[in-house]
Amino acid sequence: MPAWVVKIEGEYIPLEPYVMPETQAKIPVKLLDEHSKFSDFWKELAKKRLALATLSPFELFELFGQAEALGHEPKTEDLRLLASPLKFDSGWFFTNGKREVFTRRDLLASFCEPDRLGFKELKSLAQLTAVELDAVENSCAGFSMKGKQLFSLLEMLKDVAVVSSQPLVEIVDQLKSDSFEALRVKLLKAKFPKLTVMLNQLKEAKKVMPKGVTLVMDETFEEDQFTLVLKTEDAVDLIPRLEALLELARSEKLGPLYQLL
Repeated sequence: MPAWVVKIEGEYIPLEPYVMPETQAKIPVKLLDEHSKFSDFWKELAKKRLALATLSPFELFELFGQAEALGHEPKTEDLRLLASPLKFDSGWFFTNGKREVFTRRDLLASFCEPDRLGFKELKSLAQLTAVELDAVENSCAGFSMKGKQLFSLLEMLKDVAVVSSQPLVEIVDQLKSDSFEALRVKLLKAKFPKLTVMLNQLKEAKKVMPKGVTLVMDETFEEDQFTLVLKTEDAVDLIPRLEALLELARSEKLGPLYQLL
């Protein structure tokens, strides 16, 4: 793989970083001038980065954009060859107006690592409108996410939008958080509103349990019963605890608990 250079004011300037193999004393050099085919440079540079495991979908798009801007659009077969190891459809990014996510690299860098995103994450991001993308950035300001976290976040946002019948922008604006975990918890509550209410009711029911009595209940609420566990170090303590439990059962404080069954 040659090192591409361009001649500027009598000096040969490398067009991109070149790592010389330790076993090689000399390197092949290709000069990019007005007679060169930029598409050849694009293809060889992409192959080199792919071989060095430094090529990402973002890198591939940028190289494609550079070639296209100079009127040397890479051939479809070249693009397909390079896209295959990256596990994405070579034609998907360059059709149906999906380029916007790639032109907003700085915005993405504020809450994730663009170069480390795979096709799955980029496809989810590309489905957002410009306004939605801005809203996600504002909501995630102050922390960064890995690819899997970002994909999980975007999938939950879509689910909440369906459940709540709210625009995604409104949902994101309401859920601004200072960490991924805090945002994930808020989204889970929004995704399962009824379950969230029931969990809060269960938490309140546990608070009225007498000392030494533990309430055990399936938090998925799929079982139709609950269990009360009495713990004691002295048998003498059982009587007052049973009496307190009996008094509680006669009151109305356990009403919400039975409604959960």
